[in-house]
Amino acid sequence: YGGMGYDTNIFKEDRDEQESFFLDGRAAAYFGVNIAKVFALGVEGRARGRIHFSDQDANTFELFLAAFLEKPAEESGAFGAGLRVEGLYDQQQYYEIFGPITRQDDLRRGEYRARSWFAWMPTGFLRLEWGLGLRLTDFTEDKNALGSSIASKDSWEFTGDFMAELRFWKFFNIAPYIRFDYEWFREQFDLHPDDFSVDGDKLQLLRFEVGAKAKLRLWSFNNTSARVYARRQDDSAQGFDRYWQYGLQAQTMFNVSIVRFGGGFDVWTREFDERIDPDFSSASRESVFERYLAIHAEIAVTFVWMLEVGIRYEFQRRTSDLNNEGYLDHQFLIFIGFDW
Repeated sequence: YGGMGYDTNIFKEDRDEQESFFLDGRAAAYFGVNIAKVFALGVEGRARGRIHFSDQDANTFELFLAAFLEKPAEESGAFGAGLRVEGLYDQQQYYEIFGPITRQDDLRRGEYRARSWFAWMPTGFLRLEWGLGLRLTDFTEDKNALGSSIASKDSWEFTGDFMAELRFWKFFNIAPYIRFDYEWFREQFDLHPDDFSVDGDKLQLLRFEVGAKAKLRLWSFNNTSARVYARRQDDSAQGFDRYWQYGLQAQTMFNVSIVRFGGGFDVWTREFDERIDPDFSSASRESVFERYLAIHAEIAVTFVWMLEVGIRYEFQRRTSDLNNEGYLDHQFLIFIGFDW
């Protein structure tokens, strides 16, 4: 689809709010085949871009491509396995690299992921899945206002996860899960080195997450999904950017004749254990909080064949005890789309 919109805070900054009209376009496609009714092979991709009229530095884009090969486990007693690889190249207004917001002009990211999984379906309503993953994130090198290079945020991440999916008939699924992540930064050094190495300690982050995902499908009338989670981030040395985060996400979409409408929200709260609050002169480490709320709503009407026209509104609010890392943003979009 393509459309035109208005954004009240294009750089997502609290103290330098800048408004702008923008052009927005997105496209996605996928292709898949069943091999001998046993294996599934497929590829999918998407692209999006946003051009702002008032400031080209705020422009964003995303290119994504994925491929997978899997043997599904969909019957009682069945075993399954699969492999999925993904590639992402994008530019955003900010990134959350190891906790707080990171803002750098023209910072671009290349991200490459691979995940293998094994599944077993002991009964018709229970599916168990184990997964192992690898991710490489590579950021373009950037320079500060004085022309000096900024330390690279490039990193490797290794993941392990387990999920138990409960299937109630064919319209409701709920899947509790647990996940562990280990991230190692190639050029980013820990702010609290343990002096075990000659050139300082590379930043290493450990994460643990527990949560549950749910899906509700009422024929073609409604699709609803939700996720609740608790995440703990720690590091391997002395507690830089150590936090607990609790979040809830939900989205729903209704289809009534030629009308499609729905919306969703994303809310979380994060508590850093040992950061210094810049609002206090004391150097003692206290709990520092960040909170986020995003709400979106959309309605579209199919006016001829597979063409639809619609409007979308999005609200984002982030509050933070850290300087200049909170913001308020409203986005309005009018679009025309084609889907088959």
